[in-house]
Amino acid sequence: MVLEIKARSRFFYKFTAFMGPAFLVSIGYIDPGNWAANFAGGSRYGSIMLITVLLCNFLAILFQSLVAYLTLKTGKSLAENIVEKLPKPLVAFYGVLAVTGAMATDVAEFVGAALGFSLILGLDLLKSVIIAVVFVVCGYFFERQGNRKVEFLIMGFLAAIGFTYLMELLILKPKINNLINLGVKLDGDFLFVVLSMLGATVMPHNLFLHSDLIAEKLKQGIITTKDFPVVFLENLIALNLAFLVNSAMIVVAKDMFYDCGVAVDSLRLAYHTLEPVLNGWAALIFGLALVLCGLSSSLTGTIAGQNLLEKFLPVNLSALSRKMIIITPALYFFLKGLGEIELLLLSQVVLSFVLPFVLIVLLWFLNNIANKYLLILGWFLTAIIGSCNVILLWTAIF
Repeated sequence: MVLEIKARSRFFYKFTAFMGPAFLVSIGYIDPGNWAANFAGGSRYGSIMLITVLLCNFLAILFQSLVAYLTLKTGKSLAENIVEKLPKPLVAFYGVLAVTGAMATDVAEFVGAALGFSLILGLDLLKSVIIAVVFVVCGYFFERQGNRKVEFLIMGFLAAIGFTYLMELLILKPKINNLINLGVKLDGDFLFVVLSMLGATVMPHNLFLHSDLIAEKLKQGIITTKDFPVVFLENLIALNLAFLVNSAMIVVAKDMFYDCGVAVDSLRLAYHTLEPVLNGWAALIFGLALVLCGLSSSLTGTIAGQNLLEKFLPVNLSALSRKMIIITPALYFFLKGLGEIELLLLSQVVLSFVLPFVLIVLLWFLNNIANKYLLILGWFLTAIIGSCNVILLWTAIF
């Protein structure tokens, strides 16, 4: 009995010392790209999107756990495995894919933060962009304080975002009994919205980021190669918290828009629709949560992008230079005046197209390491994702 209590206390101590990587990953699963996918999907297709986000969450847990397993078994991150084990042309190919994914992610996150500032402060977009840039640069200096402080900051952001959506649900009092209504008419945009939700949930750069963070914990001696249960438990907690927030967004979108026959094509529209209905409190919470999501996910996204550039780009650049490279596309597209929903959804679809290539190399490295049934499931799901991408591309062209 005493030995069992000691074993549990050791596990708890190791878990609390390790806790952080999956929470940094989970913040990317509720970034502004998810907002666009959730509000577009929930307002157009209703309750069926709850099933979609549940499936996407399952995929996220599966593949984040597999990349963590690879890191623990090899002692090296996914990026390090690619650089060391693949031919140079393939390394260059995956470097381009990884950095493209990080840039597409930062488009969504930066746009969301700037839009949130614009909504709650009543500023024009240019001033909001400047404020967002200032916060992103400040994030660079905060990162230099060490990963542990960043992890605690992100966990605080996640708690605040979860609290804001709990408040949103309490204010809106959605009709829960209507959520089981799955009778919905699908249209040609359904696959586009689903893939944007998939790209916003199973994010390629987050696979790399999670792997990098776990590899660093290994090098620091915080965990060992035998501590997969610790890593898996953190995955379950962090990613399911993100799933609850995503589900809350879809519930709000269904109750406020789908049930009223309104398809949301702008987060600005969602904000201004909520404002008069509930005396502005729901709209203010909406805008504040959007800012928090944008800033926190931008911080983790640029950390991932910096790590990828450092590993794949054989050029010695400062961390600030790498950060500015990552956010440049976001600045360009946003200042070009493209609609935020279209831009957010498109950025997430780009991630969906990058994802199968990253999953293929991950599963290949796991070939003689992981459980064969999990590998079969992984290959099957990767084939489905790739097929859906091909179908979407085919319908877009023809």
